[in-house]
Amino acid sequence: MPRSTLFLWIAMAILTSGCGPKLFIHTTQAIPALPDTARYVILGENDSTKIGGEKIGQASYVETVYTSPWRERRIVEFFRSAALSNGANLVKVTYDQHSGHHSLGRVDVLFYKVPDLQTYETRIEWSVDRRLTVADFKAEAVMGSRSHCDFYLNADFGKGDIKGRFSTRAIFYTSNSWIDPKAANRAELLTHEQGNFDLCEIYRRQLEKALGESHRIHYLNWEREGNRIYKQIYAAYLATRAQYDSETNHGLDYVQQAIWTKKMADSVIGDVRILSSGQLDEKAKELTPPVDQALVYMIRPNRYNTAFWKRMIVDPYCLLFGQYFLFINPYRFAVNYPSGQSMDQIKRREYMYRLVEPGDCLFTPGVDGQNIPGKKLLLSLEGGKIYYIKMNIVEKRFFAGPRPELQVLDERTGRRWLEKCRLSARYEDFVLPVFRDPLR
Repeated sequence: MPRSTLFLWIAMAILTSGCGPKLFIHTTQAIPALPDTARYVILGENDSTKIGGEKIGQASYVETVYTSPWRERRIVEFFRSAALSNGANLVKVTYDQHSGHHSLGRVDVLFYKVPDLQTYETRIEWSVDRRLTVADFKAEAVMGSRSHCDFYLNADFGKGDIKGRFSTRAIFYTSNSWIDPKAANRAELLTHEQGNFDLCEIYRRQLEKALGESHRIHYLNWEREGNRIYKQIYAAYLATRAQYDSETNHGLDYVQQAIWTKKMADSVIGDVRILSSGQLDEKAKELTPPVDQALVYMIRPNRYNTAFWKRMIVDPYCLLFGQYFLFINPYRFAVNYPSGQSMDQIKRREYMYRLVEPGDCLFTPGVDGQNIPGKKLLLSLEGGKIYYIKMNIVEKRFFAGPRPELQVLDERTGRRWLEKCRLSARYEDFVLPVFRDPLR
């Protein structure tokens, strides 16, 4: 065996020994370590920001076993600790490869020490010691101010882990936020936007508490149950944020701004009552639309509308694959609006609802995300009224498979079908958000 090949095998044996990840660090100079509480920034692989600081060294994180897709937070903590212990306050990812069946996961980074860390911050995690400044608002300034902040949820379930481990973060995004630099009341605008960030953190804590108290979450259903809890808290957060902006006139009403600032400092924002799936269903069936919007229920009562014996004759192709005997429906049906709103996937005996602007509205059904030409429904909607639309799944052509058709129902018939169905788990426009990968 050639000597070079022998050395390669020895290196690979050493690299893959053990069961945990390996962290290799090489520094070019000795710099005093920073305290563990010091601020630091990580720039992803796709970030093209030019770094003008002092390069300290480099590091590589190598995984020796396959890891779950929720690895980012763990790797970031490895690099944060390594950077601060070597006197660096900025980490730039140069290579990121997930582990797979034929390759080990690997992340390469460079360590820097920069004098002005705030210049490189793309997002800020909420902290009691970290208050926003005007320099944190990096978007192109327009009139007034705007802050973009959200709270995110992630979960990591190990083998046999019934409860699971959740992590939530309230994040402020600098590149999507602005304050008018010419405004005479920049201090008041900054106070208002800090309040928006604080409000985000208040509801993040409620989310974390609700997830911890839930007895229905386990590794098989965490996305569905997490969605149910997240959506209710996030909807309450959006409503409170809109109320905050309205009552304070975006920070220009100094009296109301002082009242809201004290309310958030004292944590007197009301807790969100988390409803069960059944309670949500009951509430959704009794909604009243506002006067300036129409309420549209999209109902899919049955799996198919063609008789079972007729399906076997009309569409033997599906019979061949055992679809009907196994009661499997491989198709996903959805409805899109011209405004871009989507009903998402509607399962059998389920319904969804949306508040829609009045006027002519064109509903377009789709199969597996594809619109179906010629099967659209045009309705003239009026504000303050409720509309019921039934999705019929029919089969008309040989080897064609099922297709959705939309039918407008009167109130009596619509209520009858509505009572036979349950609220879809995807009843809101937004879906469960997760952390954006900081390594990329």
